[in-house]
Amino acid sequence: MFNDYSEIINTLIIEHILSEAIRDNTNQQSVKITQATRSINSMLFHTTWFASFPSAKHIAIPRVLQILGTTVSVSVTISKPKIIQCNKCYL
Repeated sequence: MFNDYSEIINTLIIEHILSEAIRDNTNQQSVKITQATRSINSMLFHTTWFASFPSAKHIAIPRVLQILGTTVSVSVTISKPKIIQCNKCYL
């Protein structure tokens, strides 16, 4: 975002704000939104966020969204459940 002097204003985005923006643009309510650790540590103007949706109600999301005044690229990843294994018997 730019101010009246064409200077970049870095606005802090939090999970709640991003969740509402995604819901308004896709008509889907996210279950969880998390900022990537690398984005948090780099303190750059561009960041990476992960949004999770319920798989049973998931509807395809466009590859590009207009959210919070910027163009956002979207990619879909499917998370695999962690397999828990016993350290003693390996079952």
